[in-house]
Amino acid sequence: DAAGSRSHSCNMALPCVDIQHCSQCGVDTTMTFRWCKRCKLAVYCGRQCQKIAWGEGHKNLCQPSPPGDARALGAACDDSRLPPLQRVCVVERMLTTTGLPTRACCVLHGVAGTLYRGLGQYNRALKHLTETLRLSTLLGDVAGQATALGNLGSLYQSLGQYDKAIEMHDKLLAICEETGDVAGQ
Repeated sequence: DAAGSRSHSCNMALPCVDIQHCSQCGVDTTMTFRWCKRCKLAVYCGRQCQKIAWGEGHKNLCQPSPPGDARALGAACDDSRLPPLQRVCVVERMLTTTGLPTRACCVLHGVAGTLYRGLGQYNRALKHLTETLRLSTLLGDVAGQATALGNLGSLYQSLGQYDKAIEMHDKLLAICEETGDVAGQ
């Protein structure tokens, strides 16, 4: 059915082309793929591989994430069973979910930024980590701000933008001093 199957025709900036291989047989899935409707983490080349994977144990690992549960969303996006490219696609898909609470969006942007940085896609990482900082500030989440500032500082360092990196780390240091976080200093 159409709900469980998507052709690669994204008009959005979703990195769906990064979904590379069927979770069951390993065949290239960059053109057409099916998501597991329940966990939305596994991707398959077709219905047959999806059925085989379910019978071979995916049903024991498959857990739906409650919409808006920031920790569950973050855990789903950081599932080490998936390669980083697939995790990024999962995060981007979750970010298109309407009605997500601000905290959940903040977590998802942070996960996306970290994954993109690890993949060397620094511009996308910058977009997501900047949004994480904005949302953490909006929420009054000082720990979230500190994490975002540290991640942004490291990203700017990777980009060779040392002045910006120092600026982010100085802001992080100020938060750590203000909150008495000796370990963060």
